[in-house]
Amino acid sequence: MKTYNKKRGFTIIKLVVVVAVIAILSAVLIPTFAGIIKKAKQSSDEQAVRGMNTALIQTADMEDIDIFDVSAVLSENGFNTEAGLVPSLKGYAYYWCKPANTVVYVKTEGGAFELIYPKKVEGFSRENCQPLGAKIPTAISAPVVSADNSKVSEEKTTVAIPSTVTDFASLVEWTNATNFNDNKMWTEVNGVKKEGVAFSGNVKLTENITLGEKGNAGRSMAYNIVADTTIDLNGYTITQANAGTGQSLALFAVRAGATLNIIDSSAQKGGAIAVGICAFQIDANATVNLYAGTIKVAADRSTADVNYGSSLVWANGGTFNMFGGAIDTTGDNVDPWALINNETATVNLFYGSIKGAVETTGTVNVYEVTIA
Repeated sequence: MKTYNKKRGFTIIKLVVVVAVIAILSAVLIPTFAGIIKKAKQSSDEQAVRGMNTALIQTADMEDIDIFDVSAVLSENGFNTEAGLVPSLKGYAYYWCKPANTVVYVKTEGGAFELIYPKKVEGFSRENCQPLGAKIPTAISAPVVSADNSKVSEEKTTVAIPSTVTDFASLVEWTNATNFNDNKMWTEVNGVKKEGVAFSGNVKLTENITLGEKGNAGRSMAYNIVADTTIDLNGYTITQANAGTGQSLALFAVRAGATLNIIDSSAQKGGAIAVGICAFQIDANATVNLYAGTIKVAADRSTADVNYGSSLVWANGGTFNMFGGAIDTTGDNVDPWALINNETATVNLFYGSIKGAVETTGTVNVYEVTIA
């Protein structure tokens, strides 16, 4: 007689029960695991804070300590401040509380500014704390331009920007199509007009310079920065000519991969850049470092100019570092924007002063800059 083994599978009821058990376990265990992971990350972040504050003991006897002193000490002790210090736990940040000379761990999620660690810090407030998440140099080191590099170009050309170029996008398109090398502008030196660009490469000014576009009045862009460039104002002023048509472009358009440094080696630090619309357009992956000098409104700025939108500094996806100097919108009664950046741009305001509005959808880190 043959014997048959009857094999029975899971019934639907059994499967439903198994799935339900798994769901219940998941509901219980996943939050538990997530909580364990969060606690581990927070513990690691707090340990980093302890390490940073141990390092800062070295600065106890320093006078007038600033964020660059802090950056230098932390860097010497293995914390890479020049890359920015970011906690492992999302929604939290490291700050330096200046009154207590202490690094703090802060919850910033949802616009909060809540002290997490240490539990109590003297003078803790948003106004007294400076972010460590930005790229902070270990020292302010302005470049130097020797007198040997001083030069004013008088290259002759008659090419003018066409009337179809009325914004930055069309300017880039036209520039690429025509191999525009920024030597097709007129330059006025001490009242005498010349054709050409005021300077090329690193330069130390020896006189006041006025720049404008030849032919199409009001659509002026003096210099297209495509490589690292340093301008030493040396106490003099660069002025963007304004013909009142309201379609001037940026005085300096800083392109991807390039850095523009503005310095002033004169004793009085009286150098300035005066513009009808915008001093700097800073594209993505480009940088402008302002070490000294005043960025201000040109005397002949008209209502028509500002109707096209005006900001003395426009961080269009790039990085603007203010290490000194001033941005001053005095004289602009229509649209007094000192600085505008978009969501992909970063602005680090270390030292100096700003008079005018600051509009931001990107990242702005404020240190010792006063904004009025």
